[in-house]
Amino acid sequence: MKWIEIEVTVRPEAVDLVSSLLCELTGYGVEISPGGPGAHSPEAVASLVHVKGYLPEERAGQSAEIIARLSRFVLCPVEVRELPETDWIRLWRRHYRTFRVGKRLVIRPPWEEYAPLPDDLVITLDPGMAFGCGTHPTTQLCLELLERVVKPGDVVCDVGTGSGILAIAAARLGASRVLAVDEDAVAVRVARENVARNGVASVVRVVAGDLLRGVDEPADVIVANIVADVIIAFAPEAARHLKSGGTFIAGGIAAPREAEVTAAIEKHFAVCEVARRNDWVAVAGVVR
Repeated sequence: MKWIEIEVTVRPEAVDLVSSLLCELTGYGVEISPGGPGAHSPEAVASLVHVKGYLPEERAGQSAEIIARLSRFVLCPVEVRELPETDWIRLWRRHYRTFRVGKRLVIRPPWEEYAPLPDDLVITLDPGMAFGCGTHPTTQLCLELLERVVKPGDVVCDVGTGSGILAIAAARLGASRVLAVDEDAVAVRVARENVARNGVASVVRVVAGDLLRGVDEPADVIVANIVADVIIAFAPEAARHLKSGGTFIAGGIAAPREAEVTAAIEKHFAVCEVARRNDWVAVAGVVR
């Protein structure tokens, strides 16, 4: 499978806005690095930043729309190039290292050794070609909220599971059953591999699906780390699938959309926590 890399060059003050917009438009994380095309001096490097986003090859037709949305922020022509799968994997492995999220969760790539502390809950994760390596603020906010919300024996649904990281975290935190759903075939495959790698296949079931359509079992917790527009549309369905007193955790919200998304969630939930990091927001609400 090949990917399309979209690279834009912006001034430092536009990085947060552009990276948030690019992440929301593609549905995947971004890479940010100083400098840009033509930046050959320290002064130029300091005044330019390039931001790279990624699209699966089958969505290459959307690149024109994305470029149009970004055009008013960029300093140089947007560069679009095909990225072979081998290059993508090499990039991840070079930068992906063991790290801690919250109080107990530790994310470890399978190519690194880690000696866990007594209370650590270790997730061994190879994100492959799926979103959700744990380094992006949206994923970290959802992990931290899950750590505070999930209780032993809970039933959890992870909508838009990507790599499966949130589903595996829920299992590590004591959930008795976890349903992990994604409409992308690559994500389903990667999530299943990570579930097996972590020995939680008896708890986590990974399925291909569109949100929670066709799912009947009520949940104690639903987590959806997706994008603002989908969260707004999905909030009523999430409320219908939760048990009384159940919690909805919504991530992937760019800061400029916070008020709009929170208002949509408040129609069905009592918002109990809003977490923010690097211009990203996650909202937790208890079903009314």
